[in-house]
Amino acid sequence: MKQLRQAFRRVRALFQKEKLDQELDEEVRFHVQQQTEVNMQAGMNPEEARYAALRQFGWVESIKEKCRDQRGARWIEDLQSDVWFALRTMSKNRGFTAIAMVTLALGIGANTGIFSVVYTVLLKPLPFENAGSLVWLREVDVPKDYASHVSPALFLDLRQQAKSYVDVAAMMYASYDLIGKDFAESIQGLRMSASSFPLLRIKPLLGRAILPEDEKPGQEKVVLMSHGLWLRRFGGDTNLIGKTITLNDAPHTVVGIMPPHMRFFSFAGRCDLWQPYVPEEQYLNGEYKRQFRHLWVIGALRREINRIQAQAEASAFAMQFERSDPKVCTGWTIKLVPVRSLYFGPELQKSLLVLLGAVGLVLFIVCANVANLLLARASTRRREVTVRVALGASRGRLVRQFLTESVVLALTGALLGIIIMWWTISLVKPLMPPTLPGGTNIDVDVALLLISSSLALLTGIGIGLLPACQSSRPHLAETLKEGGGQTIRGGGRSFIGNLLISSEVALTMVLLVGAGLLVHSVMRMLRVDLGFDPTRLMSTTVKLSWNRYQESARRQDFYLQALKRIKVLPGVESTAASFGGLGSSFAVEGRPEPVMLGIIECTGGPYDYLRAMRIPLLQGRYFSDDDLRGDTTVILVTELTARRLWPGEHPIGKRIRQDSKDSSGKTVELPWLIVIGVVKDTKQWIASSDPYMCFYVPLGRLSGLAPFQVDFVVRTFTDPLVLAKLIRAEVESLDRSLPVREFTTFESQLAETRAGPRLYMTLLTVFAMIALVLAIVGLYGVLSYFVVQRTREIGLRMALGATRRMVLWTVVKQGLVWTSVGLALGLAATLGLTRFISSQLYNVKPTDPATFVIVALLLACMAFVACLIPALQATKIDPMTALRYE
Repeated sequence: MKQLRQAFRRVRALFQKEKLDQELDEEVRFHVQQQTEVNMQAGMNPEEARYAALRQFGWVESIKEKCRDQRGARWIEDLQSDVWFALRTMSKNRGFTAIAMVTLALGIGANTGIFSVVYTVLLKPLPFENAGSLVWLREVDVPKDYASHVSPALFLDLRQQAKSYVDVAAMMYASYDLIGKDFAESIQGLRMSASSFPLLRIKPLLGRAILPEDEKPGQEKVVLMSHGLWLRRFGGDTNLIGKTITLNDAPHTVVGIMPPHMRFFSFAGRCDLWQPYVPEEQYLNGEYKRQFRHLWVIGALRREINRIQAQAEASAFAMQFERSDPKVCTGWTIKLVPVRSLYFGPELQKSLLVLLGAVGLVLFIVCANVANLLLARASTRRREVTVRVALGASRGRLVRQFLTESVVLALTGALLGIIIMWWTISLVKPLMPPTLPGGTNIDVDVALLLISSSLALLTGIGIGLLPACQSSRPHLAETLKEGGGQTIRGGGRSFIGNLLISSEVALTMVLLVGAGLLVHSVMRMLRVDLGFDPTRLMSTTVKLSWNRYQESARRQDFYLQALKRIKVLPGVESTAASFGGLGSSFAVEGRPEPVMLGIIECTGGPYDYLRAMRIPLLQGRYFSDDDLRGDTTVILVTELTARRLWPGEHPIGKRIRQDSKDSSGKTVELPWLIVIGVVKDTKQWIASSDPYMCFYVPLGRLSGLAPFQVDFVVRTFTDPLVLAKLIRAEVESLDRSLPVREFTTFESQLAETRAGPRLYMTLLTVFAMIALVLAIVGLYGVLSYFVVQRTREIGLRMALGATRRMVLWTVVKQGLVWTSVGLALGLAATLGLTRFISSQLYNVKPTDPATFVIVALLLACMAFVACLIPALQATKIDPMTALRYE
């Protein structure tokens, strides 16, 4: 009976609190009343009778449900009221709102923009249906920590014996000369195994893919064409399938057209042709068959096999090869790498993660700054909060009001941050590889906007939680006694604000040191001595046909005729040709061990390559006309080569000889090469910190044969690209079927090499400068609040005899103490974090002391200025006015 009475009281309380009696249907209420009277006549007391009547008509549960519905509706109404109140408050404090919105827009927009790029690189699915099961196989020299490609012999062994893969595919870079009726073009392509297309699940737009029978020796040569080349050179002719085109002076049948925007892997650049991969016999047999590693190999793991199991099988394969061929395979193993790294290398992934961490630090600084602003603003609303509490507002209701205001502020800032997000994405896009797979683009989609909204929501909660918790516990008696709303309390707020400022200073130091190291690195990169003059210098590659230029004399004559025609063009200062050979073993006179030297064959005489490149001569002389003929072959060595081969000796007149063996393995003594000069080391690729050992020899003199492919270099008096078309026409006039590749300037090549580090430096510097401004503004705001908060105290001190200098030092000391704490924390954090950008540095150590000292001094000076302004304001306080200050 007692429980029944309690239940009825709860129902009656619901009726009274929610006023649900008024919502009951009049007819139902009449029946409930009648049933209540019947129950009372049966001996029930009024409460029991009414509860039983309600149970009979099913109104107890419906009442509870209506209460829940009304509570939810009231919660939504309260939330709407809180939002409108927040908007009205923001409109009344426009200065505060504008500063907070811009600050939040910087943090949220930059974070979302960088995250969109990181999502593309690390998280976005690749445009293959089975991308999750694809792995990239690499051969790794463990002692040297050097990763290479896969040998054809290993590829065939894996395809026949490995049990972890559904299939294995191989591909390699190839270049082709496409000869048409009225055009000749040098294009890039891939030689791919037939298994590549089903493995990657790629289907041609027209025709068929490469079939296994196309890989058999002696079969008709077939080729697939890119959609762009099909439109550009053949006008989109659908009848091209089955027809023959000329590639490298050989007929090839077009069997398919690839879909538009089809890209495979960024290592191949723009791919216009796909041809079957047929392993050459020389790479499959012989003593060093496993030493020729030039294939990109991709495998699709079986569904029941994970990467760890596949890696174990690959390691077992490597051990088996080492036992069977220890001379070539000792120290080598096989490593499985996610196929995503073919698109985005580990260095790019690491760089983007560092940028994401940098903007994350900026967001933290933004949150700390806005939280400080909200804390200061909350202190001016203490009387308002106290009155609300006195009128019955709960602490939860106050916290919700403050959180609503901060979330609305953050969401509004996020809308403005969309502009910052677009700007950040446009800045980071040049960091991406020039050729991305189809569908892998950096775009702003719905998911990204949801992420931005979520980030804004979390930021709003983060910046509002601390002011909400602190402001929801007012001191009623003290606050209600205050006349103007000012209070001398707030030590907790000051401590929290100072702690946030120290954190801002520490994180700003991390960003500034990282940016300073990159600036130092790029400056060194720009000042590096290349060993040649890249200004107004351009180059192109000329490749002669094997069938039409079998005689070496004809090839040599073609090069000389082309150079002669280019030299007389108006605007051309000098021209020459060169061919960079591979490193080879050379015997040095007077030394027992052979050395590996690089070979650069170049023209001499009137078309001297060294003079055209403006490579300084350090000792001896350049090539002359007499050096191009005769029995003696002369060479010029680089400074590094001379220093290492003949340390402390005069290199002129020294001799080296190329090591060679005949078919029986016996050493063949070739003629000596005589050093006639020493030239400066060159660095065409800035990424290599050290030049390699090499020498220059007149074109064709080393082997007695002119090469089939050379690089023409042309130095002009004006913009080189203006003359590119004229030069191309002169070369093609000697052979209409000869494709001449595009001209590229050395300055553009250097700019492209430096573009990544320079952009990386720019982004990190921008983020560091934003962090610096925010930290200094935050410090200024905290100290300004400190001065306002202690106006009466400062006035009282001045009235009791404190000098303006003492007041100045009191305020400045307050800021410098917490700045010093931040600098100490920042130094410790920086020493641990700068190693993450070490791969982006050029000839600069991650612990460069000069950078640390400069950054620390810059932060200290800026902090001193930020402290000095409020301190000077404090010295201008009138004691009489301050004592009346409330």
